Amino acid sequence: AIPVIGDFMVELLRGGESVGQSTLTRFYSLHTFVLPWSLAVFMLMHFLMIRKQGISGPL
Repeated sequence: AIPVIGDFMVELLRGGESVGQSTLTRFYSLHTFVLPWSLAVFMLMHFLMIRKQGISGPL
């Protein structure tokens, strides 16, 4: 466990004392909303950097 914030993080991720409906809801929303949007943002940043800096030659 992580000192100081470990118990807080466990309760935040679980949504309570034990695994239940709120835990499933949290992880479902994470997988269907947060992860795809963060992937899209990182891809956009990657494409913009390629456009700005150009493609490097072979090593």
